[in-house]
Amino acid sequence: MKEKNSTIIFAIVVLFMTYFTISCNNHPNSRDYAKLRNKKIQNLNTQKSKLIGKKIISLDSILQDSAKSHQKSIIFYYEGTDCQTCVYKCFSDIKKTFLKNNLIDVKIIASNTKISSDQLRYEYFEKIYDDRNGLLKRDLMFLYSPAFIYLKNGRIDTIDFILPDSKIDILSNIQNWSK
Repeated sequence: MKEKNSTIIFAIVVLFMTYFTISCNNHPNSRDYAKLRNKKIQNLNTQKSKLIGKKIISLDSILQDSAKSHQKSIIFYYEGTDCQTCVYKCFSDIKKTFLKNNLIDVKIIASNTKISSDQLRYEYFEKIYDDRNGLLKRDLMFLYSPAFIYLKNGRIDTIDFILPDSKIDILSNIQNWSK
């Protein structure tokens, strides 16, 4: 009986070790992660180049005449499924940069989220526009989000896509862009 139990335990240990070894070899290493990240950045730059100069047709219906096109303005766009840390950082930058300095007109547009909950979560109590029907995303060919969209005369001038590990300095970008 002891020999049978020992054999079963040995078999379980061997199976567990085999499973553990196989599963460890299937995880991407840092080189694979770097390749994936570079591919994502390349795809985002391709999307960005296609959007530069595009007029956002759906903007008026989302903003509901409360913000007619200024010469220069910024849209911060996010979705409820976006990385919360990224969105939190963006809201923090908005509060530090725009609300205190009033540098430029900034509108926040959210999609697929409960805005009242987001205002509490991100401690932001200014107006957040609800793109309930996903008009902006469709208008911009399924834009990656979160993103800062810089507009000049109602057309896209440039875009900053926010990635979880990005070190984008929004304040510097805005100061350089608004010159």
